[in-house]
Amino acid sequence: MILYISGLSYRQTRFLIGWDVIMKMISLISQLAISMLTAIFICGVIGYGIDYYCGTNVLVFFLILGVLGGYRSCYSIICKFLGKDSLFDKSYNGYEKTAETEIDVSDENDSDK
Repeated sequence: MILYISGLSYRQTRFLIGWDVIMKMISLISQLAISMLTAIFICGVIGYGIDYYCGTNVLVFFLILGVLGGYRSCYSIICKFLGKDSLFDKSYNGYEKTAETEIDVSDENDSDK
């Protein structure tokens, strides 16, 4: 991931980002890659095994199923990383901030009444 901030060089930029953020992003990318490839590989082996023993042609179906499963696992990993239930929600951790949920700081026991 290359990031340049307003004319700063790479050496200057990497100290602004912080190694903890860089390591989190590298681990997220590797986790996404491993989960996607694992789903495709497992479904491909299952499809190949069914093709070999039964003489059918379902390998392509299982590869497509593996890609869809990989996308689903990557989606759930990204949602967990961002702390959301869904990427399409406007809420954060399932808690949507609305006007009713804001804290009322007015003093109800006001002596001026």
